[in-house]
Amino acid sequence: MVRALGGPRWRRLHQLIYLIAILALVHFFQQTKLDVSVPTLVAGLFTWLVGYRLIAWRWKRPGELPTWVLLALSVAAAALTFAGEAIGIAIAFNVSPLMVLRTAFDFDLDNLDMVRPGWYVLAAGLGVVVIDLICARWRTRRPRKPAPARAPVEPARETV
Repeated sequence: MVRALGGPRWRRLHQLIYLIAILALVHFFQQTKLDVSVPTLVAGLFTWLVGYRLIAWRWKRPGELPTWVLLALSVAAAALTFAGEAIGIAIAFNVSPLMVLRTAFDFDLDNLDMVRPGWYVLAAGLGVVVIDLICARWRTRRPRKPAPARAPVEPARETV
């Protein structure tokens, strides 16, 4: 398809994907009438993914992003998810966003329906951080090199 579309058209198509994803999120929010927690969760995960793409694009050093950057991205995406949900609920129900934020930090583990989407976004981001740590540990362990093969020793010849 890259050859069929050509390089510039292919890149333009990939850039349009971000706009299409944002429009899909808007549509998802519009279709959800009562509980916007699932669209908020999807928007938070999308925020994490777009944040990763932006950071990786702007990162000047070669190689993968460091673990601390992934951790900071996870916290920032979760905070934006909490803030976005609080502002949305505050506008819809004409209440203070701070009051909504206060309820986000009061959750009961017996009732997981009450856990706000920001916590799930944070958990997903921290899962990526843990996977990154495991992969980094895996990369530093290098298998032992096998001993170099020795040339076969010829038996000594007896001279008579």
